[in-house]
Amino acid sequence: MATTSAVYRRSLPGRIFQCEILSDFPHYIPLHSQPTLVKQVNRSLVMGLSQDCDLEQDYNLRNDHSINVNEKEAESQYLPFLILLELFTEDRIRSERKYLKSDIWRKIRDNNDERYQYLRVIQSEDDLLNEGIPASVIDFKRSFTVETSYVYHSIQSGNIKRRSIVKTPYAEAILSRFGNYISRVALPAPHYISEANPT
Repeated sequence: MATTSAVYRRSLPGRIFQCEILSDFPHYIPLHSQPTLVKQVNRSLVMGLSQDCDLEQDYNLRNDHSINVNEKEAESQYLPFLILLELFTEDRIRSERKYLKSDIWRKIRDNNDERYQYLRVIQSEDDLLNEGIPASVIDFKRSFTVETSYVYHSIQSGNIKRRSIVKTPYAEAILSRFGNYISRVALPAPHYISEANPT
């Protein structure tokens, strides 16, 4: 089925793509009370942010057995972990985070809040499962990494579902905003100094 969206296309066979949306993502995290123990959390939606060139090279190394590299060299070229961001549907984030009042939400929806990225509805024709995905929000503070081999294995076993890919230049805009968010510098004092209080 042909895509009708300028923003999305359905996931493709083969390797994972940059800014690809995955669903039903099981993930293991340490317990706060006992860091040596882990628990499973199931993230409804995530987006991969790892670079396309790294993803392609990694996939080829894993699957093209005609590539002749020794084990040590291959190890340095594999992509050991994927950078991922959690997505929240608009309804979920607004119900869970009551402090997102209308004025804050307006900034998020217009992508004028540096912490959040708003994503419009994904129609069924741009979703590999033909279900569509509601409008959602990325929280740049909720980034995490998972072993690449685990993600591919979970996709092959059907535990993780591939859904949709954000197209260029929208993908690059998300990456740029994420980069800006994680490169913020906390200053000890603001540049602005009141004339009434110059100290």
